[in-house]
Amino acid sequence: MNWLSLSLWKAPPAPEPVDDTPMLLAGDVLAAIIAGAICAPLVAVIDEAITVSAAGKKKMWPAIGDKLVSILKAPLSFLASAPFLWLWAVYAVTYASANCTETVR
Repeated sequence: MNWLSLSLWKAPPAPEPVDDTPMLLAGDVLAAIIAGAICAPLVAVIDEAITVSAAGKKKMWPAIGDKLVSILKAPLSFLASAPFLWLWAVYAVTYASANCTETVR
């Protein structure tokens, strides 16, 4: 090769940068939904047990046990209940906003 052929050679164009932010944000939201689904049942059980215990109807541990038994007997009604759905929504939105903020930042 001579100097002329080297000077006419052009490097291939650099590939366009790929913006993977939408995929990262989708992963953040999915992780938040899953985390909320994991946390919400536990918090719902403890929340109801505290309420029942504070009202003087039952002691704390029996109230937790009764709630767990009722969940095992009718899991779909628990998953469709307002307390569970509200807790799931609050946790999921909180986690999603924190995750997405970290991704965008």
